Amino acid sequence: MYFLGRFALVLFLMQGICFQNFAKPLDSINFADSIAVHDLEGVTISATGRPRISPNIGQLQALNLSSLERLNALQLSDAVKFFAGANVRDYGGIGGLKTVSVRSLGASHTGVFVDRIPMRNAMNGQIDLGKFSLNTIGEIQLSSDNFSQTLQTASFFSKSSQLSLITASPTFDENQNTQVDVSLRVGSFGLFNPQFNIHQRFGNQLFSLNADYQRASGNYPFELINGQIRTIETRTNSAVESYRVDLMWRNLSNSRHQYFVKANFFDNHRQLPGPVIFYNPTSNQEMWDREKALQAQYNFWFRDSTELLFNAKVSETFNRYVDHNFLAAQQPLDLRFTQTEWFGSAAVQRRMFGFLQTSLSTDIIRHNMRSNLPRFSYPTRVTSLTNWGTSLSWRSFVFYKNLLYTATFEGAESDDVANNRSRLTSMFGVNYRNPNFSARFFYRETYRIPTFNELYYTSVGNTGLIPESARQFNLGFSVGNSLQERAYFVVSVDGYLNRVRDKIVAIPTTNLFTWSMRNIGKVDILGVDAVLKSGVDVNQRLDFFSKISYTFQDARDVSNPRSATYNQQIAYTPRHSGSVVFGVNSFLTLQYSLLFAGERYRVAVNTPNNRLEPYFDHNISLSRNFSTRRTDWRVVFEVLNFTNKNYEIVAFYPMPGRHYRLTVRARLAPARMDASDRANRATTRRSNT
Repeated sequence: MYFLGRFALVLFLMQGICFQNFAKPLDSINFADSIAVHDLEGVTISATGRPRISPNIGQLQALNLSSLERLNALQLSDAVKFFAGANVRDYGGIGGLKTVSVRSLGASHTGVFVDRIPMRNAMNGQIDLGKFSLNTIGEIQLSSDNFSQTLQTASFFSKSSQLSLITASPTFDENQNTQVDVSLRVGSFGLFNPQFNIHQRFGNQLFSLNADYQRASGNYPFELINGQIRTIETRTNSAVESYRVDLMWRNLSNSRHQYFVKANFFDNHRQLPGPVIFYNPTSNQEMWDREKALQAQYNFWFRDSTELLFNAKVSETFNRYVDHNFLAAQQPLDLRFTQTEWFGSAAVQRRMFGFLQTSLSTDIIRHNMRSNLPRFSYPTRVTSLTNWGTSLSWRSFVFYKNLLYTATFEGAESDDVANNRSRLTSMFGVNYRNPNFSARFFYRETYRIPTFNELYYTSVGNTGLIPESARQFNLGFSVGNSLQERAYFVVSVDGYLNRVRDKIVAIPTTNLFTWSMRNIGKVDILGVDAVLKSGVDVNQRLDFFSKISYTFQDARDVSNPRSATYNQQIAYTPRHSGSVVFGVNSFLTLQYSLLFAGERYRVAVNTPNNRLEPYFDHNISLSRNFSTRRTDWRVVFEVLNFTNKNYEIVAFYPMPGRHYRLTVRARLAPARMDASDRANRATTRRSNT
């Protein structure tokens, strides 16, 4: 009852604020009776999207809608690869698992938030980025400093890095209440991906329906190297079929009330190709994922700079894994897991004296999991998160601090139950900003709770695990300028030091077939993230744009001086990586992009046998935007990995070679009128008169 009492206390404080503010009279506006009203024709203004010339206050990377369209990303993971410091672990193919680790802290330290509501996976702590469609996303943000000028849930401050997805808001022309987006993407290896999105406005209320279907055989060729022998093989058992349906209701007005209710359904069936093994190309594994979620958000601003935020979510996730050839058994291995989540959050933020801002947020999350594993513990966890944050603005400086209290309450049907945990962690930072320059420093602590698999997985889990702890130091700056409004550049550089202690790793116990989870890991990470954006407008019909990002990460295992892995680079972390985007925008948009990564090692023993070769992934796209009478069109043709380079991000999981995609998108506006429509309607009205 302890966490319920704290939750009720926060609600009581918010109620007092509400009563205080509702007692104030609303302002009224009187208009003169003799005001003249004239109908003016609407004007459409279009321009090339640019990054903000004034540098960001915090350590924030963002891709807006214009940037996402230029990248032509199929999935969220395709876009995240272009962020500095983000290491996407891709198991190949369209249906392969895709997770992200930011600044080498691990995928479980990265939080994914959709419209400020956290996405969670209590089973393994990792969010599969491959299940997110970009069809409805208006902006993607990646930050590591927890500095945000918007009110957030307490869960936002519990992660080392935050990957935030913001849903795009449709724009309606005058006299338009319906907007329909239809797109079809086809490509190599049997890719078939239709999407449908409809927005219907009723006054200031908006109803949106989004449907996304994806199917692919995924059987692509790759080069297999065995000593001096090189053969061309075909990736098999790689098919994927998935669909997603989102239904949303929200308000469109610019009032002090903002709210939405959203229902999601996601179903995915994919074959798992497995690692490439010499002379044994067969794989007979499958996975099913099904997720149902209902979430709601209410945001309210008072006139005295007080803001309230309420979030609620309930979801159920079903996962099934089948291995038809498991140890040549007569019965296939068939594992089934079901997670249920209940999430509630309340937050309040207030600005006082014009320079001081303070916020208080609390989250209550309940997870339970069921499985058909023998001797399964059927765990339940209630997590309470409470964050108090303050920020002080003085001249060009912003000082901010957060205190986060985390408490977990564990339960299980077995006698072996993990201990309840609690920890107070802190974070503080300072930012300096002027119109064309900003500098920043922050220090923060994070606390990662072990997942259900790490604690309770049959014969592997260890209920005695303690949470991982991480400390981060960051120092960076940004410089930006525009030259006569025709050219711009933005440079951002951040250096950081991360220290992870009590890292949870799996180690063999009595033999190579019996593993257990242990807190033995220690990792020191020294890194640099650098980003350069620039562009030049030659004239109204021609402009150039570019973005270069580079990451250096020296991430060493310092667990045991007597170990063979001591002071060596941790697995799958390249010291050098980055991306390049360069484009020309005219009546056609031509874009070239490059993703590169230096050598990595598949395990923490840095020997030549464990080395993965550097790779360079070159892509090129050609797109055209045009409009007909009531429809806006976009056509994109892409050549991916056009050098046909054979490479692996994860060992023994080859990535596709050269392949192609064609996308056609139509935005229909049934009620939109062009100039001829307006003239005809005016002529008809005069004739009737």
